Amino acid sequence: MKSTRSSGMVPVLGALVAILVAFSPGCSGKDDPGSVGGTGGSGAAGGAGGTGGDAPKHCIVSDDCDADERCDQETKLCVPRCTADNQCPRHTGTYCDIPSGECVPAEHCQDDATCGSTKDFDYCSETGTCICIQDDSVPENMKGICWRVASTCQPCSADVECGNSGAFKGKEADCRVFRVGDETSPVCLPRENKGRCPPGMVAMDKTEFPELDGYCMPQSGDCATNKPCMSNDDCTEPSAPVCDLVRQICVAGCSVDFQASGATIGCPPDQVCHATTAGMKAENLERCETAGLFGIGECGMPCSDDSECKGRDPNFVCKSDGSMKRCRPAGCIDDSECEDLKDPNSMFLPWCDVATNTCVTDRCRAGFDPRLGCGTDKTYQDCASQMYKCTEVGTTGEGVCEEKNCIDLGGKEVGCFPGHFCDGEQYKSLLDGSKVDKVVSIPDATPGECVAMDVNLWCGATCQAHTDCANVGPNPEYKDSPSICMDQGIGPSCFWGCEYDQECPSSWKCSSQGLELYCSPDPDLRPNAHGLKTCTEDAECGPGNRCVEPMVNGEKTTMGLEPFKVCECSNTGVCGGNYSCNAGLGPMVKFKGFPGYEEVEHRYCVDSSPCGLKGGSCEWFGEVARDMEGLPVAPILRCGATPDDFAGSTEATCPAIDAVTGLPARRGKTASDRYACVYSQVCLPGYFWVDGEQVCGVQE
Repeated sequence: MKSTRSSGMVPVLGALVAILVAFSPGCSGKDDPGSVGGTGGSGAAGGAGGTGGDAPKHCIVSDDCDADERCDQETKLCVPRCTADNQCPRHTGTYCDIPSGECVPAEHCQDDATCGSTKDFDYCSETGTCICIQDDSVPENMKGICWRVASTCQPCSADVECGNSGAFKGKEADCRVFRVGDETSPVCLPRENKGRCPPGMVAMDKTEFPELDGYCMPQSGDCATNKPCMSNDDCTEPSAPVCDLVRQICVAGCSVDFQASGATIGCPPDQVCHATTAGMKAENLERCETAGLFGIGECGMPCSDDSECKGRDPNFVCKSDGSMKRCRPAGCIDDSECEDLKDPNSMFLPWCDVATNTCVTDRCRAGFDPRLGCGTDKTYQDCASQMYKCTEVGTTGEGVCEEKNCIDLGGKEVGCFPGHFCDGEQYKSLLDGSKVDKVVSIPDATPGECVAMDVNLWCGATCQAHTDCANVGPNPEYKDSPSICMDQGIGPSCFWGCEYDQECPSSWKCSSQGLELYCSPDPDLRPNAHGLKTCTEDAECGPGNRCVEPMVNGEKTTMGLEPFKVCECSNTGVCGGNYSCNAGLGPMVKFKGFPGYEEVEHRYCVDSSPCGLKGGSCEWFGEVARDMEGLPVAPILRCGATPDDFAGSTEATCPAIDAVTGLPARRGKTASDRYACVYSQVCLPGYFWVDGEQVCGVQE
């Protein structure tokens, strides 16, 4: 867990990691108070120490040692200072004198109640948190010595050292293994008390520490950085910039909705969201990770004059952002506060420079707007027209408004008229829309320039057969997307093979529409057979098969046709006669994220012979043939295929050659045909109308 406040620790934790190395007891369990050891600190008061694994330094006095060490007078070596009584060795009659860091003779006791009663000792009476620890070195009339209860996150060896004793009614803390820096060690952890935790602590993260459910942990999730906050200055994490002074933990701040007349968000109805210095830092808006945190403040009662705000920040004033006044910078902090300065004759829209809290009316901000989140491709909207963009001048991040080119506008379809290419436009996959490492490159053109297509090439290549178009055109290297001869309403022409929309002129599409391999019988000859093995009862379908209503994309449907039933062969895979059990691609759900995605649950008996003798599958994907009045008359079946990333288990392949065209067949490459067999993929024309006639050409 990431810390939500500044580094550093309370004084007693100043050398916690080093102390744990020298004094930390062993641990053999988590439930029994004695299972974390029971022998007390293992480091002897006069034992050699040193830090970081280096050989201990020789010394005469403690000033010769590091700040977290003292000079042991018996060995004349630097050893770690103690910071808690339980770091002194058991049965030596000593406790920790924290100022010197040495283990010195402790007060003797008979039970917890007698601690603090001996005249010459005041450390227990000052704290009121001592317990009587059994010690074999004390006189026979005594039980042990007085130790102060270890604080939260301090090392321990038994629950009693953390205050789990009858002497401290209501103080529930135990010795448990928890994270300390890069390691885990036994430390004192308090229990939740009616859902509450001590200052600086929060409920245990049960996901990471399920065995510690019911305990409290430092907000940072690490005992090495346990530090209750005392003011907002202790809360340096932008997502939690406000110190809750009651719980002494850093919490998320409130905010103001400038689009709703300055309404406060995240405060009680009678309070306002006062700005904070940390929330007003302009650098928050320089990074998308922190941009959304700009303007976060803390709740409080409304202010009445500027003097009430100076304690929050010398530059803050008492100003109304809505119905109540709050402390905030005197100038602007949001673009909406500059709208009154909009000039209808200016190319620039006014915006707020939060670094100076002033409105800017003669410049624009270049680059992506981090306020919209990481990964955004949206730029600042500081230019008055959507047809203009901000071009940076110098290195200040600001610039001037200039007309957008076709790349800025999104490519040829948005930035150019029909029949053009956009030079420099990046290619995109037809399967998932992802960007491809390839751009449109037109000789003698400038990136962002619309370039008209060659009308003779795209509109004038007449033909009589597919062979007339073979091995020519813009992309002859696409062997599995060959150019073909088709008539799309203005006579037979060559349509050039493609793999990307960017290879086609604007308004034209790279598609396999109409180029699929069909396996439907002629609906005029067999209007009732549909190519599927139809039935009225199970007995017509063979042993183990059922007569069912067909499904398309996970739902029962006949797509407007008269209701009919087909033979399902999911459990047997056998149909008999001229029918074979298909792969079931048609009935399954083909949309990612939907329940049952690519789960083949229903397979039907179909004549799949047009789709290949081995692995071929004739499928109904929901298309229907219609009569002259537009009424559905029969389902249209196509040869199905499974893509490379198919999640199901039943696969289908395409025949090597399309029996109708004689062209090689393959699996589709676009989102719309990824489950289909096709024989090509070409640039389909986007004709436009002139004087009532379809025209293939360039529109200026």
